Amino acid sequence: MDEFLEVMDQLKQAQQNFNYADLEHIDIAIYQLKAAEELLAATIKELKEKREII
Repeated sequence: MDEFLEVMDQLKQAQQNFNYADLEHIDIAIYQLKAAEELLAATIKELKEKREII
């Protein structure tokens, strides 16, 4: 479950970076946000397979 919380923190940070990104950095913020979302999806899938979450 610690892994899940870490990934959620990363996602929250990526969302905040996106919200405050200027035009010069918006592409990077979008990339980081998408990567964090994909990491969360993979983490949830992995934890479900281990039956650590429902």
